[in-house]
Amino acid sequence: MLAMYLSLLDTEAQRDKFEWLYHRYAGLMYQTAFSVVKDHFLAEDIVHETFLILIRIIDEVRADDPKETAKFLKVITHNKAVDELRKLGKAQPWSNDALEYQAEEQQADPESVAINAEGFSSLIACVESMDELYRAPLELRMQGYKIAQIAEFLDMNPQTVKVRLYRARKMLLQQLEDETHGSKEG
Repeated sequence: MLAMYLSLLDTEAQRDKFEWLYHRYAGLMYQTAFSVVKDHFLAEDIVHETFLILIRIIDEVRADDPKETAKFLKVITHNKAVDELRKLGKAQPWSNDALEYQAEEQQADPESVAINAEGFSSLIACVESMDELYRAPLELRMQGYKIAQIAEFLDMNPQTVKVRLYRARKMLLQQLEDETHGSKEG
């Protein structure tokens, strides 16, 4: 299968990059797809389709940070799996572990570190509770991708991406405000 993918790429640099992604992340992509669809054959098909997407966007894929690359590929694969489930009419919820960030400790004061960690955990919880329609574009935007790239990755109109990002930010702000007001009242 790898030989077929490589034959679709133009340059040696693209082939090297794709081959590295294939060997390093195919298993992760399969696990991501399987966690959504719960079917081995369908998961394999989703990974195949995701690799075909990667061939189209190979020059835009950043492979310099393995952790960010893994997150990116998980989001793309997960989105493809959810699309496939929707087509099949059996959508299932997915618990998002794509945002496995840890707050960086920028201040030596233990109280400030604890407050920052609590706020960060709250933010992650808000993002994880979001509907996939808003979470996927937001995660990609947080990784630094442009609107046009996100639209291409998720196979949607750039205007739709903008609207979903706007709504995602609005939801995050509302959830964080509700938590802040709730903690002040208590």
